[in-house]
Amino acid sequence: ADGSVEKINQDCACMLHPFAKDPRSALFMVFDGHGREGHTVAQEAMHSVYHELENSSSLLDDPSFALVEAFEATQDHLDMLLLQEEQIIVDASESGACSVVALMRGHELWLGNAGDCRAVLAIKQSTVVPF
Repeated sequence: ADGSVEKINQDCACMLHPFAKDPRSALFMVFDGHGREGHTVAQEAMHSVYHELENSSSLLDDPSFALVEAFEATQDHLDMLLLQEEQIIVDASESGACSVVALMRGHELWLGNAGDCRAVLAIKQSTVVPF
């Protein structure tokens, strides 16, 4: 043995543009799974947050509130999966995921995160690359 350990990449991400049928909107999400089943929890959480935001009645008027609702509904969803499934497919009992979600509409940006995921905002100041 060479001492290496095989490990599943537990990260997942997506970018959607346009988002919620709005050509001015884009959604960016990154999820980082933790624990033995972190990869399945991260995938399920990503799909759940997307679904919750896409169907949110408050997304247009209050995107910040929509993000909070989506994160809370996703936690409830993961909890319900543990209770409902005879054979647990998404085991969030000892695994989880942290995440950062960015919603952009025009020149406005809303961010939400859970855990230690963070976003970095950068702007392009010049098209000339210095040597």
